[in-house]
This record gives sequence, structure tokens and C-alpha cells, in this order.
Amino acid sequence: MRSLFAALLLLITIGTAQWKDLNGPEGGTVLALAGAGDTLIAGTKGGGIFRTTNGGTSWNAVNSALKNFHIEALAAYGASMYAGGYNFEGGFYVSADHGATWTERTGASALKFVKAIVRTNTALLAGTYGYGLFRSTDDGVSWKKIDSGLTTTAISALRAGNGSIYAGTTSGVFVSTDDGISWTNRSTGITTPQVQALFGNDTMVFAGTTNGLFMTKDGGMQWTAKNSGLGFSVIYGLGLINGRLLAATNGAVCFSNNYGDSWNYPISNNGMKGYTVTPAMLVTGGKVYAATMYDVYVSTNNGLNWVNRTSGISASSSQGLLATSTHLFTSYGSFGVKRSTNWGGAWQNSDSTFQNQVRSFYYDGQRIHLGTTNGGLLYSSNNGDKWISDTLPAATTVIATGWGKVGSTLFVSDNGKGIFKSTNGGGKWTIATNDIAMPKNVWSMISVDTILYAGASNGLYRSSTGGASWVSAGGSNTTVQNGFISAVGHAGGKLYAAVMEQGIFLSTNNGTSWRAFGTPALTSVSAFASHQNRLFAVTSNNGIMVLKDSVWTPFMTGLPTKQIGALQFAWDTIYASTLGMGVWKRPFADVLTNVGKTGHAVPDGFTLSQNYPNPFNPSTVIRFSVPASQHVLLSVYDLLGRRVAVLQDGIVEAGAHTVTFNAEGLASGIYLFRLQSAAGAMTRTMNLIR
Repeated sequence: MRSLFAALLLLITIGTAQWKDLNGPEGGTVLALAGAGDTLIAGTKGGGIFRTTNGGTSWNAVNSALKNFHIEALAAYGASMYAGGYNFEGGFYVSADHGATWTERTGASALKFVKAIVRTNTALLAGTYGYGLFRSTDDGVSWKKIDSGLTTTAISALRAGNGSIYAGTTSGVFVSTDDGISWTNRSTGITTPQVQALFGNDTMVFAGTTNGLFMTKDGGMQWTAKNSGLGFSVIYGLGLINGRLLAATNGAVCFSNNYGDSWNYPISNNGMKGYTVTPAMLVTGGKVYAATMYDVYVSTNNGLNWVNRTSGISASSSQGLLATSTHLFTSYGSFGVKRSTNWGGAWQNSDSTFQNQVRSFYYDGQRIHLGTTNGGLLYSSNNGDKWISDTLPAATTVIATGWGKVGSTLFVSDNGKGIFKSTNGGGKWTIATNDIAMPKNVWSMISVDTILYAGASNGLYRSSTGGASWVSAGGSNTTVQNGFISAVGHAGGKLYAAVMEQGIFLSTNNGTSWRAFGTPALTSVSAFASHQNRLFAVTSNNGIMVLKDSVWTPFMTGLPTKQIGALQFAWDTIYASTLGMGVWKRPFADVLTNVGKTGHAVPDGFTLSQNYPNPFNPSTVIRFSVPASQHVLLSVYDLLGRRVAVLQDGIVEAGAHTVTFNAEGLASGIYLFRLQSAAGAMTRTMNLIR
């Protein structure tokens, strides 16, 4: 009966297995704010819409109806709220309950890159960036494109009032006096045509541009510059509270007490971090809300001081992800690294002095390495407490597109300068090869034992000489020989190459020959990742795919976004970073086709996890758990059945335990580690590579 119950429970677990949101790291790029009083909505870059009913003290995602999670346009009119998607997927969404629930308007397929929304007494208008202006008279159910008088399709801002509608575009300001049906250019006096913010009251309208602020009092017939003392020229958003004009700029929130005749910088230590402010600025209920590139703030004293109000917004963008035996690391947009010591349960800053966008991570068993998007390489020997800049050749930057290790030598590739190597743990890097056969534009690289594989824009290459010389690894397959190799992977002794717009190719003989091994859905692979001989593909159009029984299968259940940054594996768990929705996790057991075929039930709480890292050299960490206090024996054996180490032999308390295995003195190869106790026995394998 117990075995039957366990089997049924296993089937239920497999049937409902899905990705779980770790709800962090908190923060993200908020690009739009709307609402009134304490009930507000926030549109984010990749994270969808978040809602607060307590003035920003806490936020919750309200994305159940959304298909597009990049939201730059919001508008609120009482209980009615509107949202537009900003990318090729587009989309238009409507809420009738202050943003608590949303409905997609399926007739809005023409609306893409929605940048601004405004409502008049009789119509809705949606401005898109590159697709023109659209008008709806049935609350967004159907739309008609409006181009009478408009000479551009790039609409960045809309404002309605006093019988006129203003449109900020890349060609200045256009004004309509017939409810948006026809338009006239009224930009006299505006010296910079890129208008991206509009704000006004009954007597004046302000236009924020990429080079200053302008104001009109006559319906746009004449504009006057209002930039005296305004130290930041790019204006993203505008607001007015108690006679004080506020400008969200590319450096700070500045303020003017005389409607722009003169400007003041914010006071130092005003509570707002000095990042570029986004277009998201809202004045309501006697408060001012503004967003930086990663936080939302509120001011209760007319913009002088600010308090962070980001709790609950999980819209962080992470291109890099790394799991070691003790820590989980993720890049945090443009602001460095976040780390977790409890596998995503909570996140902390990692060396707050490091503020840069991380492209990739690599762990060599001793040091953690990272590459930034501006071409820097850094390492840490203390789990990210301090990041130290590597020494690169003079006047050289390296965009780390791939990493590898052969022996004690590290390798990193760049998409324009070739391959570099370090023989001192990353402290100093030099050019790895001057072989003219090796292209400079390398987009992916891995190491397999003593072999390096590098994917370039004109084929796949291989080096068995520690990077000194290179040959084509395309065999006789001209596609792999000459194609754009976007990713290289290895699992189960097989080599995989993703060729841009051509699919995935497989080699079972280290690149001597290849055959097509993919579907059209996998023509945009950005990275491979492998664990326990399972291969995963990160794609730009279908998210995560896993190779099961020679078939590529979607692995996305529960994960709303297909915008994936990276995959990592630790303690039988898969972690995925996303571009806008933080970090997620899922049990690795979800991909195993032979899950549960152990022959007998294992008591709850008795586990033996896969060692990490694996492969390893010379040390690795093994984690196990027992349901009650008992005697356990944890041993390591070679493939001949000889016991080579005893890691634990004694009484342990109930719960999880970790043991470090140092294989110093042992030869390379496959080893088994076995856990025995009164609760049962479990065995796993691990791979020691010298």
C-alpha cells in the first residue's frame, strides 16, 4: 500500500511539475506609472504589470491575462485602466477594476511598440513607436490608423486637455483639435525635434525632448526653451505638485519653483540612488512617484526627499547566472551582482562598489569569474565579497562570449578579438593564439577534457593544443563549416552546434562528422547547458527546450516569459534567469524519463543529491538528508568496487547535511558515492577530471 501511494504521489508530482518564481531579486526597470490615490499600476520592462493598493508599500504582479510583459504605456481614468505592449508582439489590455484584472483586446493586433495612451470623451488614442497613431471609439475593441497631417510614425507621448490633443514625436509636436482625427505640426521654437514627454495644465503645456525642455501658452503655436540651470538635457518625464515643476532626466529628478524659468538640482543624500530616472513619473494624492532603472520611489515633500517603494516588484533582468556549492549569483541589470546563500530565498548585494552589467559568469573550482557588457573581466576569491579587475592587454576590452578550462589554463572568447588565456587564475590575460586559421569573431566556446571548441560567425573550430592552433571542426558538413555558430554544447559524449537560421547539428565523433538534429523552432539557440548528460537549449523564440529521447521538448510549464538569460544546476535543481522576471527554479527530476524506477519506495526526507560541482577537480560537495537521527555511512568507490574514501560514518541529526570530498591523489575517472542508513540506501556517480 505504501509503495502504491508513493507511486501515485510521484505521478501527481510529475503531472503538476512546473517552474517556481523565486520572487527576486526585487527591482526592475519601471517605465510607466498610472493610477490615483494609493491604488497604482506600474509597467515594467519584461516583468509585466504590478499593482499596489497602499501607495507603493507593497506591489503584486497582475499578469494573468498578459501575453506581452514589456509595458511602456499606461493610462488610468477612474476604474478604467489601459496598457500597451512595447515590442513586436504588441498588444493592448483593458481593466475595469483599477488594474486588479485585465482583458486583452484581440482586435488590436496592429498595435506594436505602444509608447503612449490617452483617452478623450469619445475616443482612445494609442501612439506607437514606428507604427503610427491609432484611434478607437469602442474602448479599444477595434482600431483605425490615423495619419492625416502626421509626417512620422514614431509617437512617443500623448496629452489631452482643453479640447486639444498633443502628440510628441520624432518630428516635433503635432496638435489635433478634432479629437485626434487630423493633425497639424506645431513645433515652432522647439530646437530638438525628438519630443518624448508631454505635460500640461489649463494654461500651459511642456514638452520634454532629448535636448531640453520647452513650454507653450498658445496651443503650440510658439514654444519657449525652459532650460536655465537644468544640468541634464534629456527629459523623460514631467510632473507638477503644489506649483513645483518636476523633470525626470538622465541624471536626477530636478525641480523648478517658477515653471521652468530656473531649475534646481536635488539635494544630496535625498534617498534616491543616482541612476537615470525613467519616464515613469506620477503625481497623485499629494505625493510624487518616480522610478529609476531599478527602483520606485515616493516623495511626500514635493520631490525634495525620496523613499524606496519597490517591495514586491520582481522584474529584474539577468543575463548571467552562476551556482556554486554554496552560493547562487545573478547579474542585476546594469548594477552589478546579487547573491543568495539559501538558493534564491533571499538576495543580497555582492560588493556594492561594483556597478556594471554582467554578461556571463564562470566558476573554475576556486575563483568566480565574470565578464561585463562593456568589456571588463573580473574575479572573486571570496564568493563575491570583492570583485577584482583582471589585467588585459593594453587598450583591450573583452566581451566574454564563452569560457573554458584546459588543465590549469583558463580561456575566454570575444566576438571581435578572438580568444584569450590566463595561466594565473584570471589575474592576467594574453592572446591565446595568432593562428590565422582562427577567426576573431567568436560567439561561443566550451572546453571538453583537453579540447577547446569555438563557434565563430563563419564556422566551428577546434583546438587540441591548448588554444595555440586551430582547425575546422565542421567535418564535411558545409553548414557547420561555414555557418554562424551561435552556441556549442556537449552532453553524454556528444557534441552539438547551433547554426543561426539552420538549426542544431549533432556529432558523435568530436566533430569529424555531423548531421542535422533539430527543428525549425530551434533555429535561434543562444546557449546550451548540460547536467547529468541532459542537454538544454535556450532559445530566443521558444524559451527553454530539453532533449529527451532524441526529441527536443519544451520545458516551460509555469514560466510565463520566453526571454531567458541563462541556466544553472545545483543540488538537483535547475535555475533560470530571465530578462525581466527575476530568477526561477524547477526540480531536475522533471526531465528524467526513468524517474521513480528504483524498485522500492524511499522514506520521505531520505535523499542523496548529485555532487556539485560535477565534473570536479579536486574537491566537490555532497549533500544528503535523513528523516530522523540515525547512523549513516557515506562512502566513495571506484568502478572496480573498491572503497577509496569514507566521508561519514556515525550518528547525524535529522535534516540536511553537506560533506566535502577531496579527491587529491586519485586518478581521473568515474567514481560512485553511496549513502546507507536505516532509512535506506542510495548511490550516485561523479566524474573526477584532472
